[in-house]
Amino acid sequence: MKNNSPHKPEHPDIEFTAGVKARELRFDEVPDTEVHPPAHTERENLPEKVRPEHAGTTFRDVSIKVRIANELTVSEPDRRGQPKEGESEEV
Repeated sequence: MKNNSPHKPEHPDIEFTAGVKARELRFDEVPDTEVHPPAHTERENLPEKVRPEHAGTTFRDVSIKVRIANELTVSEPDRRGQPKEGESEEV
C-alpha cells in the first residue's frame, strides 16, 4: 500500500477514519479534491494522484483508507473580562 502522510498527530483531539473498496474504478477526468486538515491515506491498486494520463483507465480491486486527525485549538478573547458579543453581563 502507498502511504501519503503530511501530518499525523500522535494524540489528536478529533479523528475521522474511513475505508472504501471497489472492484472497478474509472476516471473520465482528473478529479479536483482537497482535504483540510491534510489526510493520511493508504491506497491499493490506485495511484497516489490521478493524472491526465489515467483518464479512461479502469483500476481493479482498489481500496483506500483515509485518516483525518487534528488537534483542537482554543482562541483567547480579545478583551478579557468583557462579555462576548451577543452575551449579557450578570449583575
